[in-house]
Formats: sequence, structure tokens, C-alpha cells
Amino acid sequence: MPTFKTHLPALLPFPLHSLAAPLNHPRSIESLGPIQPATDDWSSILSGIGPLILLVGDRSTKQVLRNVRGIPDAFSLAAAPLGLLSVVTSLIRFCGIQKLRAFIGYELEARTVPGVEVTRVNCGGVHAELSDGYVVRSISAGPMSELVAVSILRGEERELGTVAAKRIRLGEVYEDEKRRKGMPANVAKMEWCLHIIVNSSRQESVDSMMETLSDTIGAPTKEGTKLRDALNLSTENDENEVDYFTIGKRSAFVSYHFTFMSTFDAVSEFTTGKKSSRWSSILIGCIAFATIIMLYLLALWRNNWKVSTGWILLVVGYFGIVLSVLVSAMLISSGCINVSIPSPEYPGWEEGMVVSVKNTDSMDVTGSSFFSSFCKYQSLEAVWIKPSNFQHRWFASLFTILLVLSFVAHYFGLRTVIWWVATGELGVCILAAFARSVSNDLQPRFKEVDDIKIDKRCTSTGAIRVSSAKVVDDSKRPRSSMLDARAYSQRTLDNPPSAGERVAYEAAKLCLKEVDGRELVLGLTGMRLHLTGNGQPEGVLALIASFNNGLLVTEGLAFPTTQVCIAFRANTTDLAAPTSLLCRSIMRQPEWRLDREFPKGMPLGNVYIFAMQSMLTWWTLSEDRNDMGNLQTNLHWPFVLINMAFFILLLESGEKDVLDALEKAHEGNGENDAKIAEAIIAFIRDQVKL
Repeated sequence: MPTFKTHLPALLPFPLHSLAAPLNHPRSIESLGPIQPATDDWSSILSGIGPLILLVGDRSTKQVLRNVRGIPDAFSLAAAPLGLLSVVTSLIRFCGIQKLRAFIGYELEARTVPGVEVTRVNCGGVHAELSDGYVVRSISAGPMSELVAVSILRGEERELGTVAAKRIRLGEVYEDEKRRKGMPANVAKMEWCLHIIVNSSRQESVDSMMETLSDTIGAPTKEGTKLRDALNLSTENDENEVDYFTIGKRSAFVSYHFTFMSTFDAVSEFTTGKKSSRWSSILIGCIAFATIIMLYLLALWRNNWKVSTGWILLVVGYFGIVLSVLVSAMLISSGCINVSIPSPEYPGWEEGMVVSVKNTDSMDVTGSSFFSSFCKYQSLEAVWIKPSNFQHRWFASLFTILLVLSFVAHYFGLRTVIWWVATGELGVCILAAFARSVSNDLQPRFKEVDDIKIDKRCTSTGAIRVSSAKVVDDSKRPRSSMLDARAYSQRTLDNPPSAGERVAYEAAKLCLKEVDGRELVLGLTGMRLHLTGNGQPEGVLALIASFNNGLLVTEGLAFPTTQVCIAFRANTTDLAAPTSLLCRSIMRQPEWRLDREFPKGMPLGNVYIFAMQSMLTWWTLSEDRNDMGNLQTNLHWPFVLINMAFFILLLESGEKDVLDALEKAHEGNGENDAKIAEAIIAFIRDQVKL
């Protein structure tokens, strides 16, 4: 009989003796058998889904379409397409007929909306804004930060005038190209201004300056001495004379200081960096095309070179896709007119941006902020959406249908060949899309430059150096020998002659009948004028004017301490309202003199004449807020004597076109204008002494 002790280990949950005892159950490993492919369901899924993935890729496809500048860029997308659905919808929205647009739900959409998405359009309802330092395009109305491109050239080398003149000539070629291609003249404008300060005691400096001025306005001459004499610019032969020119609170010796600035209205994120390489697009397209064709040949080889209907659909569909995408991309690109200005070869240009919107609430007179980036390259390219025509719309619709049919044929062809053809083709398209993205340069970020302020309207000095002005006493120091010369791009003025300009014209006609009146007016202002129509378009004159006095203020006559000279081109019709053209010469002048002995009470009627302080602290510094129309409205009475002298010299020029244009513009002058003009001439004759 077993005892308790003999059964005790069996009662334990883990008997110690059992740890080393062998198991009584036999063990065996069942063979899993060889690895065999399952059914072709998964490969069928790959070959069916792979081609469908080619339909998606909206943003990357539109990015490529925006960068299309020619056949190489379009071929890069066509050879390895990704986002075919975006290509179809973009082509219909931007170029298709109205019925197709309605079919996809874009019947009433403005063309600028898809234009911003798939092209580089940057003008004609599209503008650029600055968002967190980056340039972005927008079609919103009333923008608060609309940008214009700015190029600045400054220094003390006289050769800079030649560099600036070359940029101006390129701008003229650009304007001609705009007209030839049908782009409106009021979009993507290029404007410029030039400012030269010279020591007039040095004849060679003055002659060089006159040659530069004449060259910039398209009336080049190598005889600056004749222009200097014609404009009665005073010079001396004392080469040891030292003259100081006050700039704000700083005085410095100036011999020849040159500043040129140009602005360009068409800006986008594509104009702030270098263009993508054309060779990279060709390389990506060729490699992708060759790889996909190789996949098709391998599939044919695996089928023992037996050409099937599916393989034919595969190849024909692919070639149809390549052709359709290539043509579609070029059709979208050709929906815009591209006109550009070649980049400058001179390395001294300062490139950047400035916000062009007028801030009507600001009383700041320091100028607009200048923004620049680490990338100094800036492309001046205007892209404008041109109106579509009947042939263009139907051609786009035809290739839309061809692209759809080609994809259907290609899809059915891929379903009939081995699964890795569809997978490989998808991989090639994805890798090509990645390569296209990598080839694009990084978009630069713009930051404000602290020490540069800009005259964004090009109506004063361009790059602003003067933010305050003061009256000086000529009796306590010698008269300044500095000459301030400026030149401006041609502007088209829409404003009719104001009351002060009408009176000045009537008074000028009276002065031609009275020798004394003529001599007094020209003597008061020191006005001299040189004009020519040689080398100018029809109806345009090139003018260079100089004057040294005659600005009417409450206290008497005021004028900058420097002699001023201004050059510009203008339509003959715009010369009838010269205030805004001439007043640019007095903007941003640092020092002024005041002739308090000029007789008070000139009979102008019930008009307001500014005090000298208002002229110094606001009107001559406010061009950043006031456009040329505002300057004409507010300064036509202070400029009445200067305008009289200008009209006298225009009438004496004998240019028939000028005389006819002036007479036509002032044919509505009333009797009151003539009476005020007679009173002014009588006042000058009786009370003014030179």
C-alpha cells in the first residue's frame, strides 16, 4: 500500500522529478511545402490601379504647367505624366469652349482664376503681394501690399550714364514688343528716373551730364557744350573751388553723384529667382521616355515578340498621351503673351521690391521701404493673358478629347500585359515628378533694407537721400555752384489743364505781344528750353529745361539753392498741362532760398498759395503719397510764373504740332482766365524789377 510520502511529489503542481523527464508525446515538424505564387488577383489589382494613379497629382502638375517656357519643359511632363486629370481640367478651364467648361462646372469662371494656377501671369488683373517675406500672386481687388520690382544703380562713375541709357533702350524695345504682340500699354509698365548732382564750376562735368541727359531721353548728342550754352548753364573755370551740398544734416563735397532707378509693374514668384534649366527638363524627359519604352519592349520580349492587340493599345495610348499632354501644355502656355527685358550685365545693380499702394492716411515723408533678398537675380518678365480665339478654343477641345481616348486605350493595354509594366511605369512617373521638383530653385525671402528709401512713383530722385528741407540765407554764404539734373520716363497725362495752367497759357500769349513782359517773366524764372522731335515717335517731343527761380509762395518767390535741369519726353498734348512735368525738378531739394522782396498781392483771384513752410515740410517731400495728378492739382498756382515762361518758349519754338496741340487743349479757356492773365502781366510790368 503506497504511503503518503510516495504520492507527495505527484500532488505538487511542478514535481521536481518531472523537470528532467522526457515527454511521452512524439514531436514532428510539418512541411510547409515550396513557396508558390498565389492567384493573379494582386497583380491584376496593381495593373488596374497603377494607371489610375497617373490621373492624380493636382498641385505638382500645375506647378510644372506654370514653369513651361518651351517644348523641353512640356516634354518633361508629357513623357512621364502625373496628374492627367489636372491637365484635362486645366486645359478646359483656361482654353476650352464654353460648353466643356459648363460640363465640368466652370461655366462662369474668369480666365484669371485658372491662369494664376497654371501660368505665370503677373499683370492685367493679377498682382504680386508680400506675405511673410515671400512673393505671392493674387487677384484680389484693392490690395494693401501690391509690389513692383525696383532696380537701382548709383555711384560716382560717369560711365554709369551709359549703363543706364542701355537699360532705357532695352525698355523701349520692350514697349515696342508689347505693342507688336497686342499687350495693352497700361499694363506691366516700366518707369524710370535719373538724378545727377554735379559741381557746375567744372565744365567737363556739366558737359558730360548734358550728354547723359540727352541720351536718356532718346536725343543723343556728343556736343554737351552746345546744350550747356543753349540752356544758359553757368560754369566757371576754377578747378580748385570747393562746394558743399547739404544732405539732411550732413554736408559733403560732391563732384559727380549719379542715381538711376527703374520700376517694373509685373512681379511674381517666378521673377525673383533663376529659371529652371532647360537641359534638366530635356534630360528628365528623355530618360523617362526611354525607360517607359524599354518596359514595353521587355513586355513584348517576354511574350516571345508576339504583338498583341493589348500591346498595340498600350503603345498607341502612351504615344497619344505624350502628344496630347505636350500640345496641352503648349496651348496653356501660348494662352499668355510673354515679354521680357534682358537682365543687366553690369554687376552694380541693386535689385528688390517696393510696395506701390498709396497710403492716403500716412504723413510720412521719408519714402517707401525697399525689400531685397539673398538672391540678387531678378527677371523682368511680363506675362499677360491674351483673349482666346475660336481656333484656339476648338484646338484645345480636340486635344482634350484625344487625351481622354488615349488614356482609355493605354489603360486597357496595361490590363492585358504583365503586371510589372504598370508598376514600373508608375514608378518612372513618380521619380520624374520628384526630379522636376528638385530641379526648381528655392524661392527667396525678402527683407526690408534699413538704409534705403524709395520714391516708388519715380517722380523725384528714385533712391531718396533727402527727407527734410530748410531755408538758407544766401547773403551769408556764396551761392551754390551745384547743378541738380534729372530725367524721367515718358508719362501719359489724363488730366486737362487746370485753372492756373489756363491762366499761364493766356498770359504767355500776351507776353509774346509785349517784349517787356516776356523779358520779365524769363528773367524772373531763368527759364531756358531745348526741344526736338528728331528720333522720337510721332507726336512725341524730347525736352530739356533749366530754370532757377519763380516758385510763388505766400512770402514771395522761392527756389532751391541749386540750379535745376530737367529732361523728359512727352506727348505734345500733355505739354498743355506742364505743372506735374516740371514740378518733379523741385522734389526732395535739401536747401531753399526765399526772395521776400518780390511784390506781394499778385492778382490771381480767390486762390490759395502755400506758405514756404508747407512747401518745405510737405509738398516737395510728399511724392510718395501724391501722384502726378495730385501734384498738378495742388501746385498749379505756385507754378504759375514757371508755367508762363515754359509756354512762352514753347510758343516761340514754332513747332506746328506743338502750337496746334496747345491751342486745341486751351480752346475752352474762358474770359475770366484772360482777365486774370492781363492783370498778372500788368502787375509784373508795373511792380517787378529785375
